Amino acid sequence: ICMVLHALALANDARVIVETGVNNGAGATLWLALAASAQPDGHYHGIDIDTAASERAKKACSEILPNAHCTFYKADAATALPTLFQPKTIDFLFVDDDHRRAHVEEEIKAFLPLMRPGGLMLFHDVIGTHEGDVWETIKPYGGMRIVDTFHSPGCNFGGLGVIKA
Repeated sequence: ICMVLHALALANDARVIVETGVNNGAGATLWLALAASAQPDGHYHGIDIDTAASERAKKACSEILPNAHCTFYKADAATALPTLFQPKTIDFLFVDDDHRRAHVEEEIKAFLPLMRPGGLMLFHDVIGTHEGDVWETIKPYGGMRIVDTFHSPGCNFGGLGVIKA
């Protein structure tokens, strides 16, 4: 999933990349920060409601990618991102925080106006445990599954879905 996200961000010439739910920097964070750093004016933004997770992700990013432009926020993405970004300014958004249907719906409504035309909103866990919440929520917005596999053997969730702005 991380390498697919990286490739999609590069192919989309993403300069402003945002990730919700930074997973301590152990998941997509470094791949997305690397993709942002491929652009001269690229910038990665990670947001997580967990202060410790944000701090660990920040530390990992600064140690492994010291030249990458990364900013981390401790906040609920659904309420914070509309105050942090102007409309039509986010090129690439990876949503991987709260997977409950109501929250995913709230995020889509809050984030779509922030996406530049042609920008990509990616959603994790569109199959398996969270399928009903994530997949059924993104479908009405033209969402489609682009990676329909599990994370790894033994996991019962994963996959990747996309909404194109």
